[in-house]
Amino acid sequence: MANTFYIVRHGQTNWNILGKTQGHGNSDLTQKGEEQAFELAKEMNYTSVVVLGDPDYYGRFGFKPSVNFGITCTNEIPSEYVQIVELQEGALDSVNGTISF
Repeated sequence: MANTFYIVRHGQTNWNILGKTQGHGNSDLTQKGEEQAFELAKEMNYTSVVVLGDPDYYGRFGFKPSVNFGITCTNEIPSEYVQIVELQEGALDSVNGTISF
């Protein structure tokens, strides 16, 4: 079975605005960058997005621990760092399973 992977650059960041070189550090998304990222996911017909990252940071965008949706992680990653946001309400109502990074 073939898999399709899409590599997408995130939306606008504070460093983009300042003209700083990126790729070697982290810069938070701007409000516009947040909107760009979610809009692209919706245009690609995604109904949810999964991230591995800081709960305080991603919580600002509506992400919740994956275990809240019945989805666990096989790796020894603290569950609060594996997060999901639904782009369509109820998209994960009948979904459960395991994520492996």
